[in-house]
Amino acid sequence: MENHLKRAKQPIHGFVLLANITKTGKIGTISFQSLSYQGKTWAAFGPYHGHAITDKGRKCADCHANFGGQIEAISQYNSTGLVKFATWNSGDSTLSWLKGVVPMPADFKRSFRMDFLTYNGSPADPVVPSKNWSTIGKDTWDGHQMFFATPLTEKQMAKIGFDTTKTTEIALSEPLAPIDFNLEQNYPNPFNPETNISFYLPQANKTVLKIYNMKGQEIETLWNQELPAGQHRVNFNAKDLPSGIYVYQLQSGKYLVSKKMMLMK
Repeated sequence: MENHLKRAKQPIHGFVLLANITKTGKIGTISFQSLSYQGKTWAAFGPYHGHAITDKGRKCADCHANFGGQIEAISQYNSTGLVKFATWNSGDSTLSWLKGVVPMPADFKRSFRMDFLTYNGSPADPVVPSKNWSTIGKDTWDGHQMFFATPLTEKQMAKIGFDTTKTTEIALSEPLAPIDFNLEQNYPNPFNPETNISFYLPQANKTVLKIYNMKGQEIETLWNQELPAGQHRVNFNAKDLPSGIYVYQLQSGKYLVSKKMMLMK
């Protein structure tokens, strides 16, 4: 640090971190950077999508432990309540980490762990691959950020085989939602006959949520009232409607956003 040299132990690969991406309202891939300095530790997470192409796509079992998948991150969580992502091996000074799909649990601030390292040489050393590293003796962070993404919800965790009885200490005072206006993609989508529509309001306002068909005809008004700032969710039941694509439109103050959803019967 004194010589303004950025020194990383090594890049790691072969894993896929999953979280809810704020921009799309869907589960997507994220990456991270971690840092230790004078015994303090930090980690920052954010959306990332690589451009590598493989000859095989992922199958259901690559993400779903309840479909027979062997996902180490989920197995660890169900056994210990923790996901130990990266582990330092002091015997041969190597770093090992989880491979494959690694979903971010709802309580990741408590459960997601990784050994933090420090460089034992001089700050003036050239930045080259080296085994002159050691763990600082902690696998938790002193500070963290997750940008433009949120961890999986307990409901999403259960859908892929997590034991959510081990999900604890989720800070309700820190909402897992963006701080700006956001209309999320309905879930599930496609749906039959019910789906949930969630949105976040940065400030209190009269809010109107309507459903339209593709001809622009109003089908139903789900919400038309003053709402406080924060996260909101409403259920839409389309049992009397035919299959097809519908539009849900949210208006609150200066914001007006529409998204499509598909009813399949």
